[in-house]
Formats: sequence, structure tokens, C-alpha cells
Amino acid sequence: MKISYTKGLILLGLITSIILPSCQLVNKYKTPEVDTSGLFRDENPTDTITIANIPWREYFKDPILQGLIEEGLNNNFDLQIAQTRIKQAEASLTMARAAYFPNVALVGQVDQTRLTSADPLVGTPRDRNSLAYHKETYSLGI
Repeated sequence: MKISYTKGLILLGLITSIILPSCQLVNKYKTPEVDTSGLFRDENPTDTITIANIPWREYFKDPILQGLIEEGLNNNFDLQIAQTRIKQAEASLTMARAAYFPNVALVGQVDQTRLTSADPLVGTPRDRNSLAYHKETYSLGI
């Protein structure tokens, strides 16, 4: 029994001595300092103008090419679908923002009821000028 217990302790110590150094519990990793200046040849870091910042009408000077690009943009169905979806999203955002505004409502209601000319209990005809023949209700609320 003592032999298996000591074998277990030796095995546990061996596994622990292998696992702890591999987890880097002792040494923290330090990133090496790298000098990045001068890595790219002929680079001017002060120049920030790119082709993405130039409008396409200024980039393409040819009027025929500008007309063809304009026609392509106007007839592009995917672009039209994207523009429609953007408008839908803006409308949904406007409706969602409108939920934060206070609500004001004006409600009106009119009820009109006419009963039969015969009395339901006895079956005899009623006078049309009686209060039970015709009923109207008006209500207005804010």
C-alpha cells in the first residue's frame, strides 16, 4: 500500500514539475522593442491624400467616361436596393426615436342605439317618442 502511495506522489511531483514551467507562472513575457522607423522605403508619413479621398468626378476628367459611370450608377439594381434599405433603416430609426416623445391623443366616440318598436316583455308596440326607443351617447377625451 505504501509503495503505490509513494509511486503516486512521485508521479504527481513529476507531472507538477513539467506543467508549472510550461504555464509560464514564473516568467512574464516581455515584448521585444522593435524600431519601425525606416522600414518602408520612400514613405512620406505627412502625406495623407489618397485616391479614396478624391471624388470620382475629379479623378476621372473625361466627360464620356463620367456619363457612362453616371449611367451605370443610375441603372445598378444592387445599388438601388442598398439605397432603399438605407432609407428604410433611417425611417425605422426615426420611428424608434419618436417613441421617446410624449404622446398626445384626441379620442371621440359616438354610440347610437335603436330598439325595436315592440316591447320585448309584452309584445305591444312602443311609442317612438319614449326614452327607451332611441339612445345616443357622445364622449370626447384627451
